[in-house]
Amino acid sequence: IRSIDLVLTEKCSLKCKDCANLMQYYKNPVNIEKQELTEDLEDLMTVADEVNEIRIIGGEPMMNKDFHEISLQAASYNRINKVVIYTNGTICPPDEKLKLLRHQKIFVFITTYGELSRNAEKLRNKLESFGIQFNYQPAYGWTECGGIKTWDRNPEENVKIFKNCCAKHFTTMTDGKIFRCPFSANVERLMAIPQADSDFMSLRGIRNVPGKIKTVKKKLSWFLRQKPMLSACDSCN
Repeated sequence: IRSIDLVLTEKCSLKCKDCANLMQYYKNPVNIEKQELTEDLEDLMTVADEVNEIRIIGGEPMMNKDFHEISLQAASYNRINKVVIYTNGTICPPDEKLKLLRHQKIFVFITTYGELSRNAEKLRNKLESFGIQFNYQPAYGWTECGGIKTWDRNPEENVKIFKNCCAKHFTTMTDGKIFRCPFSANVERLMAIPQADSDFMSLRGIRNVPGKIKTVKKKLSWFLRQKPMLSACDSCN
């Protein structure tokens, strides 16, 4: 699998108007429990031969107090090549948490939003002093893609939308389900559209059902390679 966005939290410290992950729509955002995230990683590793990159995201992932432990858990798997924590530079966690991120597989990606990223410099200096791999850059460009609306497109038009989408390779895992894109994952978490089985594949608990692992593995491979059948595309602009 090229990459998996692992959603740690619905909370965000910025709430950008057109966020593709739809954080602006969560009225009572919550952090995902560590046990749930750990078990979801176990299920993923049961069916994945290799994951090139686990993207630790939210919301703002550092708003989940266990972000460092989940990152280390992901990095512990031999079949995961890289773990990247995406942060907006608003939060600088305690030193004892940051120091644990010194790992050959872990990388922190800081995207800054001017004065809103009030702790970006502090975080960058801490990461540098602890010898933690990181990237630091300002946000560039903006895509208006965070609205939820029914567009009534036909399937062919939705396929075209998907093919031109900048997030079409951002496979997302949340609630034990694999989605083809972050919009799809979050629009369902928000219950903003009816659940559509074609939008996701559930992996929850598969580690406990050995007899189904081979079948689910084949189905996941098929699911990630098919032309999109995303009902969520009809809600995305």
